[in-house]
Amino acid sequence: MTADTATIRSTLEDLTGLPVPIHGWDIREGVDSTDDPAVWVWAVIEEDDFNREVSLEITDTVRAALRSATPHLWPYVLIRGLHEESPIT
Repeated sequence: MTADTATIRSTLEDLTGLPVPIHGWDIREGVDSTDDPAVWVWAVIEEDDFNREVSLEITDTVRAALRSATPHLWPYVLIRGLHEESPIT
């Protein structure tokens, strides 16, 4: 785990006030299509909890927290159902 990944994970685990419980976080660092440093974060939630408002609130909150904690990485925030396969291999 890199120092950035540890910072990201700590930042995510410290988030409060999210609209639904987060069952886990999948994190992947890399470069995006413009060759800029980036981080992809999947918030894992119950499928029944998913709706547009929940998705937007989680995305906005996580993106703001990560931009503050790791400003050199562009955050891409996605939502994944608890029973979906993880995109991280």
